[in-house]
Amino acid sequence: MWWYKEIIYRLGIFAWQDVLEILAISAGIYGFTAWLSQDNQKKLTGKFLALTGAVITAQFLELPTLSTLTIALYPTMLMLFILVHQTSLQKNFISLKNLQSPELLTQTNWLQTLLRSSLIAINQHQSIYCLIEGKDTINEFINIPFIIKSRLQPEFLDLLVCSSSYDMQKMIWVNRSGILLGVNTSWRPTAQITVHNIDVLELWRQNCLLFTTKTDLLAFHIEPTKRTFEIISQGKSSGLLPIDQGIKLLQQSLQGAKSSTTPTPNKGRDHEHSNQTPN
Repeated sequence: MWWYKEIIYRLGIFAWQDVLEILAISAGIYGFTAWLSQDNQKKLTGKFLALTGAVITAQFLELPTLSTLTIALYPTMLMLFILVHQTSLQKNFISLKNLQSPELLTQTNWLQTLLRSSLIAINQHQSIYCLIEGKDTINEFINIPFIIKSRLQPEFLDLLVCSSSYDMQKMIWVNRSGILLGVNTSWRPTAQITVHNIDVLELWRQNCLLFTTKTDLLAFHIEPTKRTFEIISQGKSSGLLPIDQGIKLLQQSLQGAKSSTTPTPNKGRDHEHSNQTPN
């Protein structure tokens, strides 16, 4: 049983207080590990356990240099774990919780107002990219140079989309209560999407396919040259539709209608359409 006594000696267990301290430290490590395990993207749990194991091993094997180094770096590494984990949790979980702001009265004709202004814009050869937010907020995923938060009004929206400050390669951001939240918004870079050698339309499409799987977001794009309408929701694309069909499908999607025309994955997308860059 000499090995048993050797382990107790190496661990510095000489009294019941030592056992209590080891249990407390073990509980702290377990709690921190459980907290880190909530992040399925960064995979920080294994790295934290490896760092903790290195500290314990250096102490157990009585390696003075390595032991001093790991103990000195341990608090700094813990702070880095906390900062990275907090940022990741904000992106993955805070964005998915329901908005807690007071419910606004729904403007019944807001969609007609949005579509009317969109059609005016494409008649002036302006592309339209639009995000329609539901109960899940997406502001963690987008850059918002102009925050508006105003009810959709025909004259105001017409003025915005036809003005020189409107960037037709950026997005209009509204919610399902008929509130215009922002214009000229764009997707923030994400490690899951490669931005090299990819045009504006395809980059927008890939981001929408990604984030509509995580939220109840609905997005659409109207292309002015070929007069096509594309809707993306629940991680699926409707493909390129005639404008009249796209409008009907958009109305059905917002009403939650169960229809055979619900957007389906467009696995065989025509590359000539996917490579179409807004004029």
